[in-house]
Amino acid sequence: MNGRAVCESLVRLILKGMFLMIQVSRILSIALSVVALGPMAVRPLLAFQSSMQQKNWGNLVNLAHGDEIRIVAHGGPQRGTFQSVTDDAITVHFATGDQTFARQRVDRVLVKRDGRRGKHTLIGLAIGTGAGFALGAAADHPNNRHQFDPLPNAGKAVGTTIGALVGTGIGALFPASGWMTIYEVH
Repeated sequence: MNGRAVCESLVRLILKGMFLMIQVSRILSIALSVVALGPMAVRPLLAFQSSMQQKNWGNLVNLAHGDEIRIVAHGGPQRGTFQSVTDDAITVHFATGDQTFARQRVDRVLVKRDGRRGKHTLIGLAIGTGAGFALGAAADHPNNRHQFDPLPNAGKAVGTTIGALVGTGIGALFPASGWMTIYEVH
């Protein structure tokens, strides 16, 4: 190999690296925008759905005997296990014994949710992978058809990988368990 061929190869390699860095920076900037703005778009939808489901006393029939609940009545919040419910009252077991609360005195009932970290992680993986692939495909699309593209699918490969990692991380950060309001008087 002569000096000129080595220089041309080196220049091509540098150009490929610069092109790949541009693709990666495009993907990262779009991904960071989506990550930053995504929760703001989803939160109102989740709040609307949960507020529609919280008002109905009939939701309490879905509780199983022994479910851990919090009940907020006129006397303040208390934590116990669900025993039974009727159209007019709910019975909760506390360390001191069973107590029945009239429906009119109950302001809110919350139930302890089981952990869902695995489900959240898989959903994050799927969304991140799809978004990363889409962003990578957009980055791969040349602005000029006559432009030389040394790595025609680099954006898809890098975008999919970064999207999968970011999505998995975000999904794993969602709360694994907590309290869900199933009845609330407004």
